[in-house]
Amino acid sequence: MKDLILSLAQMRSVVGDKQGNFDRIRDIAEKVKGSDIICFPEACLTGYDSNDPKRSCISLDDEHIEKISDLSIDLKMNIVFGFMEIQGDHLFITQAVSDKKGKLSFYRKSHLGRKERKNFSPGDDIPVFKLPEATIGVHLCWESHFPDISTKLRKEGAEIILISYASPLTPARRRETWMKHLPARAYDNGVFVGAVNQVGDNGKGVAFGGGIMAFDPKGNIIAEQFGDEDSAVTIKLSSSMKSILGSEDDSGSIDYFAYRREDLY
Repeated sequence: MKDLILSLAQMRSVVGDKQGNFDRIRDIAEKVKGSDIICFPEACLTGYDSNDPKRSCISLDDEHIEKISDLSIDLKMNIVFGFMEIQGDHLFITQAVSDKKGKLSFYRKSHLGRKERKNFSPGDDIPVFKLPEATIGVHLCWESHFPDISTKLRKEGAEIILISYASPLTPARRRETWMKHLPARAYDNGVFVGAVNQVGDNGKGVAFGGGIMAFDPKGNIIAEQFGDEDSAVTIKLSSSMKSILGSEDDSGSIDYFAYRREDLY
């Protein structure tokens, strides 16, 4: 992992308004120009709708996905963003990573929420994305409650895990919930964790609570912001913050993950 600048963005996404949502993605990204990576919420490009999603889903060759790819090139920024995808008869909740050269890679939500299962299909792969600055993994909302996913990502080399949400919890409830498990995802795996949530009304009568938080590899908070408007938090992640893990001399710095005995579990 290299020293890098990470931006985490909360934003309002209106269901079916691809152009309006893209405009907000672009505006936020332009405001944090100079960041190496920016992460947006779950289904930010299409809006999130678990009740009647098909009419708002897009294919992987949608022009607005290409626009974000072009934006990555223009801003020299890795952009992590989401959308509801349609492929044939199947719908997916998909997160994309567009690197600084505009190359697109995708992750389909593998663990679906209870309401999502009636309309969406699960993905069957949990990949990591190797960027020049760092190897990252992604979760989507409900998935952050499954520690096995972050363990799998760490085993595959993830140094940063970015978790995107479309959650209607109020800011106070959202923070309370995140504080129960996100520090553990960071500490147990010795990785940076960043979380972002949609904010505001989605045009279908659902209001999302927003929220941005980031944790270092020991589970300490390094940034947070809760509000009701589109916004981003930018933080510098130092490779030295990662390299302190593994010290044999200080029990507070040991990378416990490296001492796991997989033969027992």
